[in-house]
Amino acid sequence: MTQLADIAVVAGLRTERTRAAGDSAHADVRACLAQTPRRLPARLLYDAAGFELLEALWQNATFYPARLERELLGGHALAIASQLGARARVIEPWHGDVERSIRILSLLNEPAVYIPIDGNASRLATTAERVRDALPSISVRPAVTLDEVLPRSGGFATTVAMLPGTTLGSLEPSHAVRLLTLLATFVGEEGSLLLGADATSDPAALAAAYESPAAERWAMRAIVRIADEGALVDPDAFAYRIVWNPSANRLDLVLEARRRHAIVVGGEAFPCEVGDHIVVDHRYQHTTEAVHAMLGIAGWQARSVLTATPEPMRIWLCDRWRRHRRR
Repeated sequence: MTQLADIAVVAGLRTERTRAAGDSAHADVRACLAQTPRRLPARLLYDAAGFELLEALWQNATFYPARLERELLGGHALAIASQLGARARVIEPWHGDVERSIRILSLLNEPAVYIPIDGNASRLATTAERVRDALPSISVRPAVTLDEVLPRSGGFATTVAMLPGTTLGSLEPSHAVRLLTLLATFVGEEGSLLLGADATSDPAALAAAYESPAAERWAMRAIVRIADEGALVDPDAFAYRIVWNPSANRLDLVLEARRRHAIVVGGEAFPCEVGDHIVVDHRYQHTTEAVHAMLGIAGWQARSVLTATPEPMRIWLCDRWRRHRRR
């Protein structure tokens, strides 16, 4: 059974990223380990310590998505500011790299409001403080869910939704469409979208980006955390691997059993044979055609697509779709 999106910002979607340890946490771990292929809840990677490890990964020179995105933002500042408009209210579901958010906000023409959205109150407070210090002219209004983004008027001229980086690729395609559809509803007919999408499927580039020590430390945190939550598991029994799935055009980040081992969660044992994989996260490498299709289904159309080289990391600048509006 396909997991619901692990993103704690959309009403109606399961909020695995913010669930606390305890009986409910054990239940979601057991449910994920019972799946085929086995996996662990994404929330295990997205606590405060997990984000610190992610920030180290984003700054790693071999992690091309962040590096190329920075180059695109710097090289196309005027085009981005022109399309997204002046006095915008900027909403960022499941905000990630705060420095990147500040960089994008700095490019815009007098942005009025910034709304980072996250189920983690501590992260929200830290983000709000950093953005206010860097950009004191912007009103920062952190929110826990998209529902808190209302009303849609007052103090700003338009609304811009941001999904930079690899957020889109971390979601199952159907859930990515669902999130894009909700964002289209929230920004209104005159709203815009800044979307990041990595299309690289070159095994060498992917290996360099996701086999780094920084990526390994982050991915291994999933197994360490279930041990911290009371599961009987030896993290040293697993090694970090990346597995390219060509049929899905997706990279899986997995933990591979190095020896026979059993993970015991809430009294239930999950035996692992040598070579067995547990998926901790994945990255869909969407083609241009796939992104166009998802955007169209969700009510968006691309006005321009900024593409970096040598790996095709892209920034999509999108408008709401309207029958009379030409691409």
